[in-house]
Amino acid sequence: MGLRATVIKKYEIEYGNTQGFNYGASELADLIYEFCEDYYVGDDGYGGNSTDSIWEVNKEQFAGMLEEIKDMSDDDFEERFPHIEQGREEVVRIFEGFLKETPENSNYVRFAWL
Repeated sequence: MGLRATVIKKYEIEYGNTQGFNYGASELADLIYEFCEDYYVGDDGYGGNSTDSIWEVNKEQFAGMLEEIKDMSDDDFEERFPHIEQGREEVVRIFEGFLKETPENSNYVRFAWL
């Protein structure tokens, strides 16, 4: 049995105000890969991440990632993720904003790169 195309009857995107990871798609992806299992971060076809697609991360796992990062010291975060420009506190602030703006009835935190 093959896959069949199905029409989407309603699909709306409303962009939130929280912004972060400017030019840092790989930085955000690295955090997602490290802490989450249920995600889609877009494939560019060359082994990299595509910012042309909407990224999705399981909301419970995203919240768990946030808690783990909160529990780290600044030094531990920097040692573990030296390539991430934002410091631990800035990542926490951004992630809290992402969770706050995610609709309650959604099981996923969704990102668009604008």
